[in-house]
Amino acid sequence: FAREVELSRPGYMDAISRLRAINTPPPYPRRLILLSYSLTAAIFTLLYHGSAREAISAFVIGILLAALRLLFLSRSLFPFLEYFTGGMVAGFFSLLASWADPGINAYVVITGSLINLMPGTALVNGIRDMLNGDSVSGIARLGEALLSVSIMAAGAAIAVGGAMSLLSIPAPG
Repeated sequence: FAREVELSRPGYMDAISRLRAINTPPPYPRRLILLSYSLTAAIFTLLYHGSAREAISAFVIGILLAALRLLFLSRSLFPFLEYFTGGMVAGFFSLLASWADPGINAYVVITGSLINLMPGTALVNGIRDMLNGDSVSGIARLGEALLSVSIMAAGAAIAVGGAMSLLSIPAPG
């Protein structure tokens, strides 16, 4: 871009629009987002000693969470609402899968499914800031990460508890 400005000397508005285009990465295709969420959920379920049936359940829930993510991105909604709703979706559908197939451990499926929403970057940046001596920003980032995880857990717990009490579903094993 610098060489282009030097050679052609574009107008101010042209240069600004070109800079914005450079700074805005192209969005990932929807199919790739759906595939990555679902595969991540299935693989992490297997890493948490889940069975193939649990991985398949997590794969399906990963598709639902990816669709939820795309919906929230398109509407620019509050991110904590996405975490809470994602926890509820993962909790409810994991419990539903364990009810349909008693061999499925709903808690392993929930854990594998929610890994997509984990705030890993905020957690790592918070720890890095704390190690660099930036206590205020480190505490703020760690607090945000812990709040995000807590909100996901609350959503999953409400969904599991609500489904168990309303639908008379026994506790998963």
